[in-house]
Formats: sequence, structure tokens, C-alpha cells
Amino acid sequence: MKTKIISNTIVCVFLFSSTLVYGAGAKQSDKAPVKNEISTTAKVNETVVTEVIKPKTPFEAALEKIKSDDPIVRRAGVVEISHLRNKSAINHLLKLLGDENDSVRAATVDALGLLRSKEALPEISKLLLNDKNETVRHTAAIALSYIGGNEAGEALVEAMDDKSAAVSYAAIRTIAVLRYTKAEEKLIKFLKKEDVNMRRSVISALGKIRSIKAAESIAEHYNNEDIYIRREVARALGEISDESSIKTLKKMLEDKEYSVQLEVVYALAKMKDDSGLNIAHKFIKSSDRMMKQTSASIIALIGNDKSLKILEAAYEAEDNPSIKSFLMFSKERLASRLKPQEKK
Repeated sequence: MKTKIISNTIVCVFLFSSTLVYGAGAKQSDKAPVKNEISTTAKVNETVVTEVIKPKTPFEAALEKIKSDDPIVRRAGVVEISHLRNKSAINHLLKLLGDENDSVRAATVDALGLLRSKEALPEISKLLLNDKNETVRHTAAIALSYIGGNEAGEALVEAMDDKSAAVSYAAIRTIAVLRYTKAEEKLIKFLKKEDVNMRRSVISALGKIRSIKAAESIAEHYNNEDIYIRREVARALGEISDESSIKTLKKMLEDKEYSVQLEVVYALAKMKDDSGLNIAHKFIKSSDRMMKQTSASIIALIGNDKSLKILEAAYEAEDNPSIKSFLMFSKERLASRLKPQEKK
């Protein structure tokens, strides 16, 4: 304890970690314990004043950090705020979108995205197109998918031409998430890109926005040497569900890759075509969780009485509670669909 005498005033400062603070002249039993606090006791002209200063909350501490002159500390504060998910920080974060430090701007964009800040849409859209730093632009494209809404649609379409492939991919994926249909024409043009990963992303996006106009162009890739492109073709054609694609999908039933076959069967099932039902019957017995659940979904859509028995057998044989629950749900869906047919 340090004591300093100023005129007739004695000031004593006590720092307690797990000690008790009591007022002057009080007995120990008269006061409730106060832990982890700084107590300042001032005696002025025989008058005792006690002030208890409580420690800062994590949110208050984070707000203090983002005001630091050190960019490392500012960034740390932004990250802490993003973890706390406290929307009252949005106005504070908006000021940091113009921070001179790249990492601080990127972290701020990410935090505003996680906070679903509609207020930040205009500024994040500008950063997507104009920021000199690739990481900031890439983060901006992703953040817009969290915030949602089509207000940033035009900026995302323009960002498809970004010199950075990572930014371009992120913009396309966000367009898919937002189902921004005004990107249709440009996405169709991008189908001609040589970059395999780019074409895969574009096919997926066209499926998400259900572009009937793109169905024929997508179908042209049905026998592409890349398995992931073939899988995306099947998935996209299923989401678009244009009957003109059925002929192509039936050709794809002969694909050598089982995962592609199953996507094709699912796509056909969405169009009420049961051409691949036997494939679903086969893969409902798979040890692969995704293949089993996809098969169950297919059977629920287009299955028959035989399918119901197969589902029941799969349910009885399943040990995993989560998968068992999914099989039960699929079985109930199929049984519900078959009942009206029995009445007819």
C-alpha cells in the first residue's frame, strides 16, 4: 500500500485480487465481500469517500482495443467483437472500413458480415470492387453472402472479372447463395472458361438460380473428363428441373462413378422420373453416410411398395441413431405418398 499526503488530504489506493473491501470504521461483518475490484478510498477533511471501479466487460475491452494506435491490437479487438456477436458494435466497426491497415479492414469486413450488417452493404460492395488488397476483396465477396439481399448483386457480377481467381470464385459462390438471377447471362458466358474450377462453380451457380436458359449449355458438359464437373452437371440439371434435360440425364446413368450416378438419379427423381430407382435401392445399403441418405431421399420421392420394404430393412439394420432417424423420416414420406395411390 502506498500513501501520499497532499495538504490535509490522505489518499490510499488498495488493489485487491481476492480480498475484501470495507468502508472506514466498519466491522468486517457489516460489509459484503467484493472481489476482483479496484477500490479507491480518499480521506478529505475527515470525510471518507469510497469508489469501487468494476473491471471492463469483454465487449468494453474489445471496443477499447479497436481505438488503439497499434494495428495488431485494433485487429485483435475486431476479431473479439466478431466472436461476441454484439450488434451494438456495428457503428464502431463501420468507421474501421477505411482503416489504413489491410488486415484490420479485412477483419472488419468479416466481422460485419458475421453480424449480418445491412448498414455495411454499400461500403463492403465498394471494397469488393476497389480495395487494393486481394484479401480484403475476397473477404468482402464472402461477407456479402452472410449479409444477404440483392443490393450488392451488381457489384458481385462485376467482381466476377476480378484479376484474382479467388475473388472471382467467391463472387460466383455468393451469387449462387443469393440466387441473384440477373447474373444469368454473364454466368452462361463463363461456362466457356478453360479453368475447370471456374466452370464447376459457374455450373453450380446456374443450378442455384434455376436457369432454364442455361440447361442446354450445362448438359453439354455431361461427359466431361472431370468427375466433379459431371457431378455438378447432374445436380444443376436436377435443380433446374427442365424436362428437356431428361434425355441427357438418362445417358449419365451409365457413368462409371457411383457418386455421379446417384446425383443423376436424384436429378431425375426431382422430375418424377424413376429410371434410376434400382440404383437407389442398391446404395441404400452403402456404408457411406451421404450415399445412404441421398438414396433414402430418392426413394421417398419416387419409390414403390418394393422400395418401402427396402427402406424398412435398411432402418432395422442401421445402428447410427442419426441415420436411423433420417431413414424413418424417408420411410414415413414414402408411406404417405403411397397411401393415396392405394385408395385409387
